[in-house]
Amino acid sequence: MPEAARKFHNAKVTLMVGCTKSDHCDETKKMPKSGAYYTEAPRLGQLEDMVEGELVRAGKDSELEVFEITQLMPEGLEYVADSAQPAPQIEDIDGQVQLHWKWEGDGVTGAHTVTYRVKPLAEGVWDLTGQLTFLDAADLSRTLPAPSQPVTVAGVCEPEETPPTPTSTPVPATPTFTPEPPTPTPVPPTPTPRPAPVYIPITLKEHCDPDERLGDIALVIDMSSSMQRLTPDGVMKKDAVVGAARAFVDSLDFTPNQLGQHDQVAIVGFNETAWIQSALGNDYEQVTTAIARLDERMGHGTRLDLAFQVGAEALAADLRMPDNTPVIILLTDGVPNLVPPDPDTGRAEDTVIAAAEAAKEQGITVYTVGFGSTDAAADPADRVNRELLEQCASDPSKAYIDPSAEGLLTIYREIAKVFACPVGRHNWSLPWP
Repeated sequence: MPEAARKFHNAKVTLMVGCTKSDHCDETKKMPKSGAYYTEAPRLGQLEDMVEGELVRAGKDSELEVFEITQLMPEGLEYVADSAQPAPQIEDIDGQVQLHWKWEGDGVTGAHTVTYRVKPLAEGVWDLTGQLTFLDAADLSRTLPAPSQPVTVAGVCEPEETPPTPTSTPVPATPTFTPEPPTPTPVPPTPTPRPAPVYIPITLKEHCDPDERLGDIALVIDMSSSMQRLTPDGVMKKDAVVGAARAFVDSLDFTPNQLGQHDQVAIVGFNETAWIQSALGNDYEQVTTAIARLDERMGHGTRLDLAFQVGAEALAADLRMPDNTPVIILLTDGVPNLVPPDPDTGRAEDTVIAAAEAAKEQGITVYTVGFGSTDAAADPADRVNRELLEQCASDPSKAYIDPSAEGLLTIYREIAKVFACPVGRHNWSLPWP
């Protein structure tokens, strides 16, 4: 069985395991990468929660991150300089002009229209060769041929010849009369044909039902004295944390639906100790007030082990809603401090990892946020341990690091997408603006 499990891990396939007889599970327990993906009798129903959580994450990871269009000019057509909208990147591919457009991040969403002009150099029919490239958040890519409309040019455009001026022949005994040349009739210019639109089919994954993503969430926030320092973008750390946590809470839905279901949040602070500032619930005013008053207990130390322990206590089973996903989002701006060393290894980091594993074994999804720098040259008071945060998270993709206030706000918004529909989505019952 261990060999089979290794094949899954090498193929980067998430392995979830359930064992029906707890007294025959010694080898089975070692198969998944994390205790969060293992359960045994009588808790086999937890497998359903695991799969559900993975499907939510898969839905998040399928969001489009990069969209590209390339178009290659065939021989006989010449690209008219500066005619493309929006402006593309122009490359020379074996003597042929290639136009390349690229959208990334937030710029991918919405409809994209590109236009440009070409000049025919001869008669003929040309197919414009192009391709569409898509890349999602899970780094999965797909390339498709771009729909194209043949360009046809018939006949050669030549200037009209000016008719010759008639010459009069004199007749004897008749007064000579030289007629004036006729005034040429102006020929209206041939209008430049307007190219027909090309429609590019794009499938958008826009379905979102917030009731399917409800969470019992513990925001576990570092309140060590280093939170009084400034970020690289000039904001006091504790103010940046309060703003980002408040934005996260604003994205949740505390209003019960028809089944009485809703999001719940607990606020936990920590330094040399850890405490529950606000118990798990859906009282918006209570939650936001608790966030704002966290700094009243600011102190020395960074007991990451206690942070995970008290975060898990805040999500005790009797406090949670049956269909909600239990989640810890832990933020720290430093490395473990005042944490007792592991008795076997002598490392404080292993004590922290054990506390995180204990939370994950309760079925809690763990996100970690490092509000600092991993640069060894950085001030020790602003340094975070990337490897430790990745080991504590449910998987490395749920560990985030950024030293700036703006970056922290972006991280919390990214995590919030798992529990709330993105703001600003187009209402497809209405015309595109």
